[in-house]
Amino acid sequence: NGKAIVVPNFGTADEVTLYDFFRDISLARHGLWSDQDKITNIVGLRRSIDSADGTKWNDTYAVAWIEGSGRNAVKHCKTYVGSTEAGENTKYRHMQPQTVLTTLGGHHKRQAGGRNSHILVQNKNQGDLSFDASDANGFNFHPGGMEGQRGGVGVKNDALKGLPGLDGAMSDRTFHIQHLLAEVSFILSKWGTNKSKSAYAHLKQANTDAIASSNQAAKGQNASSTAIADFDRAQTLLADIEAACLQDKDLKPEKVATWIAYLKNTLQFDANKEAEILSGWGEEDKLHALKDGAMAVNEKVEDSSQGCQNIYGGKSFYEFWWQMQQFSEDTGQRRWYYNLIDLTISYKPIQTQQS
Repeated sequence: NGKAIVVPNFGTADEVTLYDFFRDISLARHGLWSDQDKITNIVGLRRSIDSADGTKWNDTYAVAWIEGSGRNAVKHCKTYVGSTEAGENTKYRHMQPQTVLTTLGGHHKRQAGGRNSHILVQNKNQGDLSFDASDANGFNFHPGGMEGQRGGVGVKNDALKGLPGLDGAMSDRTFHIQHLLAEVSFILSKWGTNKSKSAYAHLKQANTDAIASSNQAAKGQNASSTAIADFDRAQTLLADIEAACLQDKDLKPEKVATWIAYLKNTLQFDANKEAEILSGWGEEDKLHALKDGAMAVNEKVEDSSQGCQNIYGGKSFYEFWWQMQQFSEDTGQRRWYYNLIDLTISYKPIQTQQS
């Protein structure tokens, strides 16, 4: 509308201010946005890498949505530390600033993640630009960081190979399975405090302790009651995944059982370490604020994640990933338009001239 878009202070701005900013800058850069009730939008903000301090995790991701309509409409916006250009962007391939199609799916057939397609790619060594319409290009959404490309998540490659929708959830059935996988991953990420055992085992123990505490009529145990609710929900989700998979007659029950066992016994998180780094109060002094108030982490982004869209830490990623799809069963939203904005490029309106 002719007005300048002001970059807010990400450290102090409220959710309404952040929502308006991400909406305005997405539309100004010809991105796609929806103000419909509970339809979620996702944005990545790319900043230049500061060679002076070696910051790599200095980009910002956001998920934004409106609940309600008219005077009752409430704007929401959550932001996360990440990297939109893993590795050195001059040496490795990376996504150009653009709007791409994002669907649910998996990463390395081992965990819930996002599949990006219809991408304009800057090839390695500042090579030619190319366009890739498929989602099999490896430009995935997934967790990263914490001295590795996995965000402190303990996983095993190909452990979920064959799970419906892992290569892209393009039908209601495969979407439903991947949606269930995303929610159970979100719940487990909150309880996987360290990698001494699986996240499910941590949650199961917390549930046992909570029940014991409840039987002793203890009061004020908010965390304990949450453990009981989360364990019950995780059990339901795992059973629903199994049942949904077994509707496919080509899938053998013993194969499906290995997927459920993997989610229960192998999947790990390191939420305590992640929290220490992202809060700035741990022994590892990696966190610092950028000039615009956004937080950044001084840690190398692994080259193996080149081209991918990474959020720092497994717990943070699955919070972002679940926030994005939390209303999907109600709204019918099955895909997202991810707007990648480069803040280092000033907006220049297209100049036209009468010929």
